[in-house]
Amino acid sequence: MLEVAVAFLEEMGFTTLHAGNGAIALEVAARNGDIDLLVTDVIMPGGMNGMELAQEFRKINPKAKVIYTSGFPANALAERSGTAVDGPVLRKPYQRAGFASIVHSTMAGVVLN
Repeated sequence: MLEVAVAFLEEMGFTTLHAGNGAIALEVAARNGDIDLLVTDVIMPGGMNGMELAQEFRKINPKAKVIYTSGFPANALAERSGTAVDGPVLRKPYQRAGFASIVHSTMAGVVLN
């Protein structure tokens, strides 16, 4: 799904940076200054979940918005990840319209239920 998210973001006019796991994402963030948006899966390879990544990412980019993606139902996320999700969650598999909607609303500071 990483490739799909990158393609959707680039179609929307965003410049993208991407990484295969949380540790690499933090390295990329540290090298690239201000980043406006982090799109991360809740459950990722490499020993760091999406909430842990977001917490560390915000230390580098405190104003960044975060969107989580997951194939699990919302009520199972805390159980699976061990941490509560603190932002919007986009269920996988997602479609272009739903992805665009959550990105635009998140960037505008609008909370979707």
